[in-house]
Amino acid sequence: MRPVRVFPIVLCLLVMPAVAGAQEPSRRTLEVSGGFTGFFDESIIPHGAVGAALRWDLAPHLSVGPEVVFMKGEGTDSDLFLTGKLVIDFLRTRPASPYFVVDGGLEIHHGAFVGNAPFWVRAWAFSFGGGVRLNGPSGVFVAPEVRIGWEPQIRFTLNVGWRM
Repeated sequence: MRPVRVFPIVLCLLVMPAVAGAQEPSRRTLEVSGGFTGFFDESIIPHGAVGAALRWDLAPHLSVGPEVVFMKGEGTDSDLFLTGKLVIDFLRTRPASPYFVVDGGLEIHHGAFVGNAPFWVRAWAFSFGGGVRLNGPSGVFVAPEVRIGWEPQIRFTLNVGWRM
């Protein structure tokens, strides 16, 4: 994928929250996450994962926004995901709220084969999954989450967030 093709994706990720912010209600959610990702190959290729997301409510149970996730494996193996995220909350006002999440966008992979120069690969990426948001005081929450995605992976994270 050439850099020229990346521009429309980044533009959509930046404009989508502005459109969502124009809707009622205008509550925002800020999240940070960390955890484990396993890429499927002949065996699981382990990566640590950290990320951040900002979401705007479109409806009482529906929110959208950009998400950035960085994953680090062994050596030069790393992945950066720039995606748009959609979350459907089922019981938002309850102490424990199950939710469904889906995202899609761009993956930028950096790696090197043994004895070769490093390389970069850009590809489309998506994931889906869910979790349970444990709501605390003042809009703070903790949410364990599991996602399955492409490049073939399984992701286990713990999200900590704040509904502003």
